[in-house]
Amino acid sequence: MQRAELEAAVAPSYLEEWVHFPGESYIALDGDAQLFAGVSVLFTPGHSAGHQAVVVETDDGVVVLAGDVTYSMRELIGAATPSILRIHALAPQRVYLAHHERPWLPG
Repeated sequence: MQRAELEAAVAPSYLEEWVHFPGESYIALDGDAQLFAGVSVLFTPGHSAGHQAVVVETDDGVVVLAGDVTYSMRELIGAATPSILRIHALAPQRVYLAHHERPWLPG
């Protein structure tokens, strides 16, 4: 979890019990990080101070689980923010947003 998100995860803006619960365990990250072979996180602040996307390298290319980097597929396609531009720079094969049923399939 991004350190910025962990530090921001306090009431009244957050439901603290969703973040701090029995057995929770976090590693605070400061930016991009390789989690293990083929899976990394990309720091994409904007929606929240510590938003991150998950990047998965597959045999078919890069897949990005972009979460709430934007609510709008139009903003994603149009590269409307610096965080979205970081996703475009990966030349992904598909990008999933939290609020859309279908992914964006660039090119």
